[in-house]
Amino acid sequence: MRIIWKRTVGDISEDIINKVEKKYGIQFPDDYRECVKNYNGGHPVPNIFSYDDGGEGVFDHLLSFTSEPNIVVVYEFISDFMPKGIFPFAIDPFGN
Repeated sequence: MRIIWKRTVGDISEDIINKVEKKYGIQFPDDYRECVKNYNGGHPVPNIFSYDDGGEGVFDHLLSFTSEPNIVVVYEFISDFMPKGIFPFAIDPFGN
């Protein structure tokens, strides 16, 4: 299945990603880094995916590294409620 990314907010550099990783002591997977460098804040089409148990999920958009609310703002807002080691990278259509 081919994914088309719409409404991206501009490419980003390795430096921007590196700053977020350094700030929080994390390392994003290589495939995510490549995706977000090209499709920062983008909405995938199609945006429905299947779980192994047969259920379905919906992906609205990648969190942007450059436009508000950006990935850092979202993390700071929800970090007290997130399990350790989990970092948000996208939003579903329901605001999660």
